[in-house]
Amino acid sequence: MHDDPVSKVLAALTKATGEQPAPCGDGGASKCPAHDDHSPSLSIGEGDEGKALIRCFAGCTAEQVVGGIGLWLTGGVHSVA
Repeated sequence: MHDDPVSKVLAALTKATGEQPAPCGDGGASKCPAHDDHSPSLSIGEGDEGKALIRCFAGCTAEQVVGGIGLWLTGGVHSVA
């Protein structure tokens, strides 16, 4: 079961992209589902209080990323500008 925000995002990315995110720190790196990505530009990690931090280095917003994997922003997912 994936109860923590980071695990939920990583599981949704795997389902949406068909590829498991590469382990990176306390999260992972993945192709971004919000744009035509050919190499991993998305970083997912754990922030304060266990919240998932999402950053697309190509400039996609957290809203675009989570929308692309069938999730939505809540108190457990934050964007890093």
